[in-house]
Amino acid sequence: MKHPTAVVTPKPRTRLRRTLVLGAVGLTAMAWSGCQRKEATELVAGVSTQVQVPRDLKAVRIDVNLGGFNFFCKSYRVYDGKVQLPRTLGTLPIDDSKFGQPITITIAGFQEEPEGSDLEAFINCTAPPRVDPSAAGRKDGGGARVLRRSRQPYLREKILFLPMPIKYSCFDVDCANADQTCKGGRCVDNATDPETLPEYREDLIDGSGGNCFNVKLCTAGALPPVTVDAETCTYAVANSASAPPLPNGVTLPFPPPAGPGLNVIVAYDGGFTEEILDVEKDEGFTIPDPTKPQQFTLSPGLCDLVKGKMPDGKPTAHRITAIRAATLCAAKSKFQPLCKNDQLAAMGANDKGDVGNPNVSPQCKAQELSSAPSALMVVVDRTERMNDFYGDKLLQTTFGLSLSDPAFQSTKLGLLEFPTPAGNECATNPNPFLSPEVPPTKLAADARKDIVAEFLQLTSKQKPLLPAAQDLNLDRALEGAYGTLAALGPADAFNKRGVLLIGNHDFVKKCQALDLPVLAAQQKTQNRIFTYAVLLGKEGVPDPNVALQAEALAAAGAPDPVPAPPVAFDARSDTSVGARAFQKVVRDLATCVYDQPPPPAGSQTPLEPETLTYVNPLAPGDPVTGKVQTITLARNPGCTSESSTASGWGYDGKRIRICGQACEDLRTVIRTVSDFAALTAQPALAVPVFATTGCGPAPAGPSPVNPDGGAQSDAGSGADSGPSDAGTD
Repeated sequence: MKHPTAVVTPKPRTRLRRTLVLGAVGLTAMAWSGCQRKEATELVAGVSTQVQVPRDLKAVRIDVNLGGFNFFCKSYRVYDGKVQLPRTLGTLPIDDSKFGQPITITIAGFQEEPEGSDLEAFINCTAPPRVDPSAAGRKDGGGARVLRRSRQPYLREKILFLPMPIKYSCFDVDCANADQTCKGGRCVDNATDPETLPEYREDLIDGSGGNCFNVKLCTAGALPPVTVDAETCTYAVANSASAPPLPNGVTLPFPPPAGPGLNVIVAYDGGFTEEILDVEKDEGFTIPDPTKPQQFTLSPGLCDLVKGKMPDGKPTAHRITAIRAATLCAAKSKFQPLCKNDQLAAMGANDKGDVGNPNVSPQCKAQELSSAPSALMVVVDRTERMNDFYGDKLLQTTFGLSLSDPAFQSTKLGLLEFPTPAGNECATNPNPFLSPEVPPTKLAADARKDIVAEFLQLTSKQKPLLPAAQDLNLDRALEGAYGTLAALGPADAFNKRGVLLIGNHDFVKKCQALDLPVLAAQQKTQNRIFTYAVLLGKEGVPDPNVALQAEALAAAGAPDPVPAPPVAFDARSDTSVGARAFQKVVRDLATCVYDQPPPPAGSQTPLEPETLTYVNPLAPGDPVTGKVQTITLARNPGCTSESSTASGWGYDGKRIRICGQACEDLRTVIRTVSDFAALTAQPALAVPVFATTGCGPAPAGPSPVNPDGGAQSDAGSGADSGPSDAGTD
């Protein structure tokens, strides 16, 4: 007769901690009811991952709960000189009376090893594991980086395979409710229908069968998809029959699909981690329309990671920074493992299970950098000469889609209209332009609707446009804009502050004797407020004098190093120049200077950045492996200010700066992404920069553990606590 028990197969190749097993003796002593031989009834949980081992994952704790009783609890190192994943856990029911009761399997992943750790989760099995990095959490089951649960009943006389992948999308997501698990970055019900599970075969986990997913064969030549619907994260293979039609004359710089299949690869956190997705609704992708087999929608949680925001507006723990689509194979399913050597490669190991940096610190993380705060005041001509450019048309032709650009997320935006209706700005004190129509107190994405509302009032004549011949007296408007920006705080509290002047005539009329270029140069020197100019108009032959006036103003107020002429943007004959102007302003204000990452949990001291990376979302994947290609920037001690020409990045203890050619390269990527978005009439993709911190080798020295490798305290007690399967292979 069979004896129900909880077993781990195969054994890890390391000595296991005997203190973390509960109830083993009691379980093995119980027999099936009756003497008739029965077919085995079992759930085999398969633990696998595509994160880097041991960089991101050093240990797992496995709990098995049957009918409310936790009868198995054990921790395992997943790297012991060799990568120890994938692995399986097999469970058997206790007796026939337990068949109706659910069995819950919990896998918690940790970035530190059990030996020598002070985590209560490694010491006490009565403390359920949690994703809580706080000091208090570490004493109450917290400290896990990732947690996955699955609750299901047994199917009588079936040995079912239950995949339990550890996915980066769920790292640092705390699903504290015991009835929930994380999938795709969201907390969802942890119930699994056993009828959907296949019967267990070893090749479902170890990648040894002919049905395994061959990465090189199936992801070679992966390319960026085109956006179909940014809100739902629906994409299509570029130049495929499933892609939406493009405007006349528009072509995409990608070849047609190489095959009829579809697989999706995503890169997280600037290339820190990469994953081949399953075709699966909660943590992969779906094909919503069977008639468009190369169009796909990311799961809702993964879509959050693309946007960087949860439905409640809070930032996601991590970001998807690149998506690639490959077409050579049918979509990978969740029951299709990577082939054996591909599994090792995905975890950062060679085909022998060796890794390059086995002693990486447990504090190693990639952190998205936030652009240092900036502010922009848009100063726009309110006369009838600008009539055709108000309303949404001005936003589209001049601003383009840049207000929704993620690079603008740290920039406050305001609007000032000039001249005054009464035309008495020269004699009015205080300066009437110190009270702008839209004060620069909101971030760009939120200020956009206020600016649109203001322009619609002008378009609908609720606010009449002023006569074309009215004097503009531009110096008073500029003084008001400069004063409003200066009132926001000291210059060193910002990356940059800028004034964007939009008009098409009279860039010289003023109230005071001071020339406008001199005024702009003073603000640049004294307050680090820069000046940009854009000309809009319908003239068949634009007045060259206006261009000269705008050029002098923009050159005097431009950030250093001043670019080669023309510095002002003349969009009077080509409105697309206006869109490029605003993109230029976005790049100047919102890129290449970033606040330092926050300190790790439980610390007041930020970690020194070690590397800076980002991903070009439009660059093709590696032609052989399909891997997303990461751009890694070199640290350069010569990068100390915005005028530094040394290429690379520098850190002054407060802010991180990218200088020289490295900054220009980043801005070129952002410009290319913005131009591509304009071609497809979709919002621009994000190009966030990430810093890795704490990824150096772990401190050397012995761990504070007992000589036998166990922890100081024992999680078991009395007859309910049996010996562990602590041998070595």
